[in-house]
Amino acid sequence: MIRLTSEKIGVIFTKRSYGEFAPWISTPVLKPGITKANFENLQVDMIETPVPLSAEKKKDIGAICRI
Repeated sequence: MIRLTSEKIGVIFTKRSYGEFAPWISTPVLKPGITKANFENLQVDMIETPVPLSAEKKKDIGAICRI
């Protein structure tokens, strides 16, 4: 099981068992010094035009949809 919380930015909690009393194990996934402020000021360039899917990607998606 995986759990993400807004209180602990950059930490993923995992649990190996579905049991109620099994402990959650925390794993930091960000580099040291990265804070919530880094994400608040993040500039992301938007893609203006759609990116066409390759024939291989269409085949993969079709195979997934048939499951």
